[in-house]
Amino acid sequence: MELEHFTDGHLMYPIGIDDYEKQSKSNTDIKSIILDASSISNNERDRQLTIISSDLHIESIYILGKAPNPGGEWSEFLKQFPKTQMFFDNEKELAVRWALDISFEYRRMAMNHKRNRNESMAQQCMQRCLDLYKRLKIADEPN
Repeated sequence: MELEHFTDGHLMYPIGIDDYEKQSKSNTDIKSIILDASSISNNERDRQLTIISSDLHIESIYILGKAPNPGGEWSEFLKQFPKTQMFFDNEKELAVRWALDISFEYRRMAMNHKRNRNESMAQQCMQRCLDLYKRLKIADEPN
C-alpha cells in the first residue's frame, strides 16, 4: 500500500519548514496530518511537531516512528503535543487507523447534518465515510 496515495496527500514527509508552511497555508481544509518521523531524530521530530501543532486548523497528528517510552516520558510528550493521536511503526497499520478515525468523523458529521435537516451535506459526508471503508477493503486484499 502506498501510504501517501491512500491518505489523499495528508502525509507529510520530513521537509523544510518553509515548504510545510506553504503547503499548510494553501490547504486549510486538512484537519489531520501524518508525520513520517521514522528516519529523523527525536529533537527534529519534536521541532516539526511544535510547528505543526501551532496550526489551528490541524486537529490531529499521526506519527510514523518510534513512540516515547511508556510512563512519564509518554505523558510529558502528550502534554507537550496534545494533538498527537498515536505512533505507528508500520505504514499499513497507520493508514488503517487514520482511515477508521476519519471515516468515523465523516459518519458523525453526517448524523449531525441529518439532525439539522441538511440532507445534501449528510449524504456527502456519508459517501466520504463509505469511500474510506471501500479503500480499507481494497487495502486488505492480497496482491
